[in-house]
Amino acid sequence: MPREQRRSNVRRANVTACSRCRSRKQRCDQNIPACSNCERAGVECVSTDIDGRVAPRSYMRSLEDRIAYLEAQLSAHGIEDGDMLSPNFSPSSERDLGPSSTLSQETDRDSRENARLALALRPIARLG
Repeated sequence: MPREQRRSNVRRANVTACSRCRSRKQRCDQNIPACSNCERAGVECVSTDIDGRVAPRSYMRSLEDRIAYLEAQLSAHGIEDGDMLSPNFSPSSERDLGPSSTLSQETDRDSRENARLALALRPIARLG
């Protein structure tokens, strides 16, 4: 049997299983903030990334929620995900600023940039 075909038949390990399930060789249901095995045992459900960093699943969930919030904010301001993939992306180039002076355009751009930075740097709120 060719090597490529053998690999596809091998069952892949669940790389997102929590640390406890992985060490106990249990199936992890990957629930957030805690898998059912950790919840039943009354222990904190943590995951280890490929670099060996440990993070509670609840923290990862709060990061995912924060990303969703920031994406919604960008969308509400007329900036779509695809727009940011362009190497020439500039918030001011996406819309017509009208016959404003150059100084006014720079001030508007700086204000938008400061607002964007303030949103991004705001501490992550713990979600219930």
